[in-house]
Amino acid sequence: MLLIASSSTFAERLDAGTLALADLPRHVHEEHGLRGLALTTDRLAGADMRRLDELREAADKAVCPILILREATPQNLTDVDTVDEAAQRVQRVLHAAQRLGCSAVGIELAPAPDEEGLERVVEGLKEVSPVAEKLDLNLLVRVGLPPVRTPEEVSELIKRVGGFRIGTMPDFELAAATGHGAEHLRRVAPYSTVILAATTGFKKGGGHQAYDLTAMVGALAEIGFDGALALEHRGGGDPDQALRQAREEIEAALENV
Repeated sequence: MLLIASSSTFAERLDAGTLALADLPRHVHEEHGLRGLALTTDRLAGADMRRLDELREAADKAVCPILILREATPQNLTDVDTVDEAAQRVQRVLHAAQRLGCSAVGIELAPAPDEEGLERVVEGLKEVSPVAEKLDLNLLVRVGLPPVRTPEEVSELIKRVGGFRIGTMPDFELAAATGHGAEHLRRVAPYSTVILAATTGFKKGGGHQAYDLTAMVGALAEIGFDGALALEHRGGGDPDQALRQAREEIEAALENV
């Protein structure tokens, strides 16, 4: 498994301007020894092609390439009035990701209220997945939210869309919310190349507070998951300390498998 960092971990510093986006790859590599970055699209607001090229160059120079671009806003493929706009947005994100040198794009879908809405989701994904294939990108749907909450729903969606570039983007926090975090990941991870290894807080003596990281990482190791784990701390505090703790816990879990 490849451990990478999520830009969301450093959201407060990026927003405050105490850490520049162009400096984030170098910081992640030099401070944490990680060699990859998951970036959210809100960090690229107003960016033109030149800006994307500069960011890619900075990431490559830091030996910390941007591996996945995540759309920050849920895309509504369920409503007939918004499906075209959402599909076009996903295509723009795909092209930006290709420019950045990513291997994947992650999206979150707005809830599908009924089978008709789900069918529009399927058709919308069928429209954009060939673009992902053409650009050699994996299109990953965030798992744990409607319409892809359960392993069965994940499998059904992938099957209905078809193609080789459609997959999932599981999330540790959302998996834990099912009450069967490790088992949930074991069943949905085979459809993924990137998983959001979310953390929310650590105990003073060590160990994650809200859910068992060791069990989740162990489940992934058991099925031979060899994609990327994007470390994303969501609990506030010092992001560097949280990232160090998350990495230590995950690496210890991998050593004990």
